[in-house]
Amino acid sequence: MQEPQFGSRYSLSDLQPVWPVMLAVLLAELIGAAIGYYALSAPHPILRLWLGAALAALPGYALGLILQRKLRPDRFRTHRPLIRRLGVLAALLTLTAVGILICGLDALLARPV
Repeated sequence: MQEPQFGSRYSLSDLQPVWPVMLAVLLAELIGAAIGYYALSAPHPILRLWLGAALAALPGYALGLILQRKLRPDRFRTHRPLIRRLGVLAALLTLTAVGILICGLDALLARPV
């Protein structure tokens, strides 16, 4: 995989070599969204879905790294920038959701404008 000039252009075919990470993150986010819908106390259902999915992104990424290491260990070296960016995105999503919940912004975000 050739690194783009500014490091931000990827296509779906670029994600194919790191499918264990992507699949684990997507499955974790789907499960997290379902759990968030029923378990979180945010007043708006879409917000509960998003918060649940975002909270599950980082654990899903960690699980994906374990799967990637077992199924395709050679891809860590050749696709390091992509794997790192996926981790940064997962961490940002999870930290944003945690910040929203800690600061009580979930109630504020659900209010009509």
